[in-house]
Order: sequence, then structure tokens, then C-alpha cells
Amino acid sequence: MRNRHYSRVKKFTCGVPQGTVLGPLLFNLFMEDLSAELNQALDVLSHWSHTKFMDVNVAKTKVCNFRSRSDAPVIRYRGTELANDDTPKLLGVIFNKHRGFGYHTQSMKAKSQKTLLKLSAVSNTLLGASRDAIRCFHLALVSSSMQYACPAWFGIASDTDLATMDSVQARGARLACGLPATTNT
Repeated sequence: MRNRHYSRVKKFTCGVPQGTVLGPLLFNLFMEDLSAELNQALDVLSHWSHTKFMDVNVAKTKVCNFRSRSDAPVIRYRGTELANDDTPKLLGVIFNKHRGFGYHTQSMKAKSQKTLLKLSAVSNTLLGASRDAIRCFHLALVSSSMQYACPAWFGIASDTDLATMDSVQARGARLACGLPATTNT
């Protein structure tokens, strides 16, 4: 009651009302049984995969807990507790439990730098490959791998991660143009 007036009654059939005192408590109550529900869903998946002769290799199956709390729920598949992996790799993209892509960008940087080192070895101006050939190799081997799955992670990558990727691309561009490494891009 506020100024002798009651608030309007609002019926919630699902979800949690935001901005209320009880909102966080209700959310925690709703989420409490999530691991049990997930384990039941995995039992259904286990039965389905077994009937289709597509058994899951439990030793290779991992779980990533994408939340800030350290007390991860126990997830089981056919009675075996699945191992936790803080940096899972899915289709070539490395995720981490904090929803960042630092591991992915560092991995791409290391891989690209090895390729750029090989390209710089064959880019000698007197006896090496032509600038066009170096450019083609750079686009095919470095840029393409760095841009792989970009829509999945680019929009939420940190400025530091993007700067890491830019520095590798700039090094490749200097190499393709025959410019010294000290040239400002």
C-alpha cells in the first residue's frame, strides 16, 4: 500500500519478476533443480543415442560451467560424472567459462605467427616468392583461419582480444607488401 492505494495485481505464470525484492530468491529457487533436470535430459539422450547405435564416448565428453560461482553442479551421463573443462574447444573455437575468447585469440595468434614465420622465410626480395604469392598465401593460410567462425565470437570479444588479432593481421599485411616489421600500420 502506498499513499493509501494498493498496487495493481499482476499475475505471473512463468519467469521471475524483475526489479523486485524477491526476484533473486525466486530465480535461485527455480534454478535449484536445473542440474537434476539436465541429468534427466541426458538420460533421454543416452537412451536415444544407444538405440541409434551412436554411443557417446564418456571419456571424451566434457562439461563447461558458464557461471561465476565455483560450485559446479554434478552432471552425469550413464552414471559417470562428466569431467569439467573450463576451456572447451567446439568446432575449432575455444570458449572459456567466463564467456571470453582470450584463449581462442592466443591460440590463433600462435598458429598464425608460425605460418607468418614460414612466409617471411620465403619472402626474400631477391630469391623469394613474389609479393602476390605471399599475399595469396597470407589470405589463404592466415586470414582465413583467423576469420573462421568470426560471427560466433567477434561481437563479444574484448578489445584486448581484437587488438591481438589486429596485430597478427598487420604483420601479415606488412609481409605481403614487403614492408619492414617496424612500419606503422
